[in-house]
Amino acid sequence: MTQPGFSWRQSLQALLVVAAAGLAPLVANAAGPLDCRAVHLVAPNPPGGATDVLSRIIGDPLSRRLGVPVIVDNKGGASTSIGNEFVAHSAPDGCTLLMGNISMALNKSLMKLNYEVERDLRAVIQVAAVPLALFVNPKVDVKTVPELVAYAKAHPAEVNFSSAGPGTPTHLVVEMLNEREGTKIVHVPYRGAGPATMDVIGGLIMSSSDSLIVVLPHIRSGALRALAVSGPRRSMLMPEVPTFAEAGIGFADISLWYGVMAPSKAPDAVVQYLNKEIAEVLRQPDTMRRLQDLGSDLPPDGTPQQFQTLLHNETARLGDLIRKANITLD
Repeated sequence: MTQPGFSWRQSLQALLVVAAAGLAPLVANAAGPLDCRAVHLVAPNPPGGATDVLSRIIGDPLSRRLGVPVIVDNKGGASTSIGNEFVAHSAPDGCTLLMGNISMALNKSLMKLNYEVERDLRAVIQVAAVPLALFVNPKVDVKTVPELVAYAKAHPAEVNFSSAGPGTPTHLVVEMLNEREGTKIVHVPYRGAGPATMDVIGGLIMSSSDSLIVVLPHIRSGALRALAVSGPRRSMLMPEVPTFAEAGIGFADISLWYGVMAPSKAPDAVVQYLNKEIAEVLRQPDTMRRLQDLGSDLPPDGTPQQFQTLLHNETARLGDLIRKANITLD
């Protein structure tokens, strides 16, 4: 019941003023050309993998900058193609984004797709570049890549190697190792890097490779033994571990890159706005520290053009490696 002299209309107006005041910070932050109740950032891998981890690292601070929730949606399967296709066919309003990764550059040469990456998706910004670590369960009696090769040759078809799934970078590594060294390491595909790595830790699988983002804590704890890392130089986080080239497998020098993408018809204004906001997130000291602690190098240039060029060049380079090694998914 309203007080004397205070009508129900005045009560309603007062409530609306209070509600508007509560929403003011959200509305004030929701600048720019986005018109979203929430931004859905699709991670095309299961939870626990590097793509998922990176999505969550940037998701919270990006939500605060955009003024709307940033929801990480895991849509794994088919070497990221399920999640990639979902975003490629989404509304081009910037409300559905993809945390793309190097698998996009492999898929074109390995499988029939219902989308074309460079036609149906456009780059927003690269967010990370991370070495790939080759590792074994510590109970496996090998400490170097040559020892792994020798062990595999002495025990044909007894050594197994898990991957994040057919057509993923980790699959490419074992197939190229077999093709080059004449080994018969058995490929065991999983639905995502997280489960593939956990079964090496558990002793069900002998060896694998994965992003340093995922495996670094397990290597430091002694749950995994690193044999080599990809990239042009040793990781500052594990300077005692040789590079792939130093270990004799430079042919598989694959550094894992990750970046945000949007449907190809997303307006330039939306892409540039998202690029600016994500770049600000990447420059925040806490974000930089978290990425560096996971072994990631900050990309040299944060423009959409740089990431689009990287995707184009890697698709050509990795496609050539796949053809030379005669790798198929059959």
